[in-house]
Amino acid sequence: MRFLPFISMGLLVLAIAMIGKHLRNWRVWRARPMDPAERDYRTGQFRRRTHMAALLALIAVFLFISYCINPKEHPRLFATNAMLVLLITIWMMGVAVFDAIETGRYFGRVSRRR
Repeated sequence: MRFLPFISMGLLVLAIAMIGKHLRNWRVWRARPMDPAERDYRTGQFRRRTHMAALLALIAVFLFISYCINPKEHPRLFATNAMLVLLITIWMMGVAVFDAIETGRYFGRVSRRR
């Protein structure tokens, strides 16, 4: 358990870096001329991936909180925190699957047009 603060700090730094990367990419894409379908796809992609980074930051915070909680003194709080981490992780997996599906659909439409 001694390594958990370092893992949570690493995840938080990663999440912040991901948000910064997505913001930079969005500014580049937004400046380019695009057809409405591509603009819709890029907008959705930005939202989904920024959402993922924010969820990763939440997991980092809850992991650090779980390090600070003594499970013997506060078992319910510890279990609630663990369940929150689990639920956020499942939510992230759902967003990742949806992002993969949307990316496949978009590029499938693009390849059919050509």
